Amino acid sequence: MLSKQIEKEFKGIFVSLLTPFDKKENVDEDSLRKLIRFLLKKQVDGLYLCGSAGEGLLLTGEERRKVTKIVLEEAKGKNQDYRSCGQFNYPRGYSFS
Repeated sequence: MLSKQIEKEFKGIFVSLLTPFDKKENVDEDSLRKLIRFLLKKQVDGLYLCGSAGEGLLLTGEERRKVTKIVLEEAKGKNQDYRSCGQFNYPRGYSFS
């Protein structure tokens, strides 16, 4: 039963979202919003954010929360979004789960 539930939840195209940065090495909010809008127009079924392609292990907690907030604002429940909780230490990783 669980495998059917998981299969249904992950049906379609899921994109590993890159995290753009500006020249000062801050999350580039405008570029991130443009990227999300582009992917939504292409009708992706879900976004995987703050994972290995999104530099998740190197982002601070504040940056990860910012990326998550932006994705939720832009996606507006139109697709399924998953955030990586991976981290180099257990307490920090657990706090993201």
